[in-house]
Amino acid sequence: MSSGRARSARETSLRILCDQLEHTTANLERLEAEIEHLVDADPKVKGMAGIKELGPLTIAVVRAELGDLDRFARIDHVVAYAGLDLRVRQSGKWKGQTKLSKRGSGRLRRIVYLAAWRCIRARTSPFGIYYQRMPRSWHEKGDGCSRCDAQVADRCCPSHPDPRGV
Repeated sequence: MSSGRARSARETSLRILCDQLEHTTANLERLEAEIEHLVDADPKVKGMAGIKELGPLTIAVVRAELGDLDRFARIDHVVAYAGLDLRVRQSGKWKGQTKLSKRGSGRLRRIVYLAAWRCIRARTSPFGIYYQRMPRSWHEKGDGCSRCDAQVADRCCPSHPDPRGV
């Protein structure tokens, strides 16, 4: 059993927290509306806006990370800026694995990865439909799991656990 004073203090504290939550929620709604307006007004995002799987927040992050698009002469410059270009480590005697360079914008790589992940998980999306069909048409690998080859960070079977621990 607590005293009336403690109960009154808890009620006041809870009211303050609820007011802060309402204020924060209202600010987020205004910010999202402003982002949507900016995306709609930007002529350089029309191509991305045409992809229904990409929301205005994803488009806004990609656009903000890329900045002025006129500074990229070709698409491979954008790929390199994102760190999604391939790099082979080799010397005169040996050749290493081909991996992503990861030298560019980590935030851009992350948002592109998350957008791709969302697209392939949506079963009604053309990307999701393609992803679901692709592993069936591939030949079996030595470990018997061709589906794992179609995924980047996800694993599909017990012999290939998810590296993220999910």
